[in-house]
Amino acid sequence: MSASDDRSSETQERMLGAVPGSVALGRGPSPAGEFGRHEYHHPAAGWGAARSVGHVLDAMSMVHISYGMREPVSPHLRSECAILAGMARATFPASKTPWESYVENYDRIRDVMAQVLDGFEDFNERVRHPHGFRITQAARERGFSTPSGRAEFSTAALPVDTDPGEGRLMLATLRSHDQFNTTIYSNDDRYRGLKGLRTVIFMNEQDMRDRGLDEFDLIDITSISSDGSRRSVYGYRAVRYEVPQGCAAGYMPELNVLCGIADYSSQSGQPVTKHLTVEVTPAQ
Repeated sequence: MSASDDRSSETQERMLGAVPGSVALGRGPSPAGEFGRHEYHHPAAGWGAARSVGHVLDAMSMVHISYGMREPVSPHLRSECAILAGMARATFPASKTPWESYVENYDRIRDVMAQVLDGFEDFNERVRHPHGFRITQAARERGFSTPSGRAEFSTAALPVDTDPGEGRLMLATLRSHDQFNTTIYSNDDRYRGLKGLRTVIFMNEQDMRDRGLDEFDLIDITSISSDGSRRSVYGYRAVRYEVPQGCAAGYMPELNVLCGIADYSSQSGQPVTKHLTVEVTPAQ
């Protein structure tokens, strides 16, 4: 939930203690201004110690070494592992887990992972290969852990509220090419042929005509939550795109603010940011 939500902010302000951690400097889960009464904020930057080398899992299921490219701006910055290990030690002071040893050298973390995770045998050696290694996935090898031993497909009923209503659109949020989760590396999106702009709504051509909009016209977007509340963003651009009529799309996290606190999945409890009822009008 966005920290801009009043109820979210009020709840955090009542907390006696909290330790938010952010991978990137940006709009995070904490409200603007002071944190809670007894709260400490440690930006997560860099790796743990000079000897510690991290690893990443990419979108192609490849695991490989990742080296920090810049010197930390301060000797007081802590890595994500150092923050978690420090919290663990403070919470469980008698723990026999060698938290400090793990932070000193991430190879020790990978050694333990290799002992308990299938497919991560010889982790430290394999991760240092030029391209790392690919995580084993049975389906890639046409192996399916199903009663039939074959791929099995199922259908799920559509929700009853797929029709946004007269004059409204069903908005889904998505990410651009130059984006990892909520970390935005540039304002370009080669997936959709857009450069230098993120404050946009991708719309069906007929939906644009119905609203008297031309390409890149300024628009305002207002969401209608299931509890009747409304949220708006202003000064976005309408972009013609091949989406079904009655549907629209835009970038997260910018449009997360349109998701009301009542808009969540009844099955998973997660915000339904890909299923938002909105009204799009020319900018006022």
